[in-house]
Amino acid sequence: MKAEENFRFIAFVARFAAQLACQEIMQVYHLEFSVRKKDDASPITDADTASDAVIRMVLETTSIPVISEEQMYMPATPPVLFWCVDPLDGTREFVKRNGQFAVNIALVRKGVPVFGLVASPVKNCCWYTENGQVWKYHFETEKITPCSPESTRHELVMLSGTLDSKGNAMQNRWLKNAEKIAPLQVEKMGSALKFGAISEGKADLYIRFGNTHIWDTAAGHALLLCSGGDLYSLETRKPLTYSAENTLNPHFGAFGAGGKEFFLNALKKKLL
Repeated sequence: MKAEENFRFIAFVARFAAQLACQEIMQVYHLEFSVRKKDDASPITDADTASDAVIRMVLETTSIPVISEEQMYMPATPPVLFWCVDPLDGTREFVKRNGQFAVNIALVRKGVPVFGLVASPVKNCCWYTENGQVWKYHFETEKITPCSPESTRHELVMLSGTLDSKGNAMQNRWLKNAEKIAPLQVEKMGSALKFGAISEGKADLYIRFGNTHIWDTAAGHALLLCSGGDLYSLETRKPLTYSAENTLNPHFGAFGAGGKEFFLNALKKKLL
């Protein structure tokens, strides 16, 4: 059996890689560290590079190509199957020391994320997919519990990240129109931790008007697919797909089971 066909093995490898990465990140987090700038002016720290190195070391044992934010690898022929990794999603949050950063590991096949894991280094846990279900795994206790995406709230909760002025203006304009369908409670949350919250039914929506890349969303997208939700491109109005050739995402809307009806209704009414 090929490695990519054995999802129990894939989940085990990814959890092990994420656990080691979280340890590396937290070692830096508790020390004084410097912040450097990459070519695109985004920040990078020793935590990013240490996490990337250990994740790559583990994932490469599967012989599946690894596409990472920190080390772009592109074979002559773009792979139809590849690991998609953000070793430290939310470096700006890491620098602020607010705890809202994550580790993202996804397995993408033919543009679709067929496995996803999002880890919280601060909480020392991760959410991952296996057998069509999202599970929460606590690294220290090794306790595994199933996540329930069903929301018991009457008001929908939409998560929002850090946006530039243009993104904020677009989001505020959309929120004004969206209130015509149902009231929304907007909460700020950093990084891909949003996808874990949606998978547990603690939130319903994440609408993003701003630049992101495939490593920011592929792992979380896999969680949504196993939570009765999905992640749609707001350009094509169809589920977002992933390519190693073009890593930039369009604006998107992510929803769980609790926000599905609202989101699809917003698309139908052309509010998105």
